[in-house]
Amino acid sequence: MINKNILKILKKDLLILLSLFLISLVSLKIVFFKESIFILLKTIFGFFWIFILPGFFLMYFWHDKLDFLERLIFGTAFGSSVIGIASYYLGLGGIHSKIHSFILPPILIIMGIVLLIRKNKIIEK
Repeated sequence: MINKNILKILKKDLLILLSLFLISLVSLKIVFFKESIFILLKTIFGFFWIFILPGFFLMYFWHDKLDFLERLIFGTAFGSSVIGIASYYLGLGGIHSKIHSFILPPILIIMGIVLLIRKNKIIEK
């Protein structure tokens, strides 16, 4: 079971990510003022879903060594590379590229949360 410390960490980080999402939405709406809000929402959500969230959650392995901003920056680069490499090998395996964006991010996000839980269980012992 997930302890309260992990839930507190996840809640705090998800609130900051949500605020970054909203800041991105406002700034893109200012820049692309003639564009529909739904198109901007879809664009920002796609960017967060493919690049930011998987890498950020995978960087939870180094949660005690890196602060939020470092995990966000390194995680975005790391997530982009992991998604690209995994997508390449899934394509070689015969899985069509249409469904890579539905398969890879949830798997990597879950892996990051599992890493955080397992690491905290090891630390608690």
